[in-house]
Amino acid sequence: MIVSYCSRETGDFAAGRSVTAFVGIEHQATKWLATLHAAPDLGTLRTLASNRLEAMRGDLAGRYAIRIDPRWCLCFDWPLDQTGPSNVEIGADA
Repeated sequence: MIVSYCSRETGDFAAGRSVTAFVGIEHQATKWLATLHAAPDLGTLRTLASNRLEAMRGDLAGRYAIRIDPRWCLCFDWPLDQTGPSNVEIGADA
């Protein structure tokens, strides 16, 4: 279960509200948010190659990302002491 959202836009989108920034990726983003919400642990997300789960590097080390499409990804933390992902955010590559 998702513990928290990092951005207001992502939280609003997850609550079912329309977010202008995410026009064009609504279907895929909804699918990946549901997958992330349903995952009991990080290992479950690693089992399917189609998840395109990546461990982030550099300044974002310790965070994970799931590719929504070539431009957008779903970024999150999953600390060992939590039952779900936190600081979930839909972001675009720079």
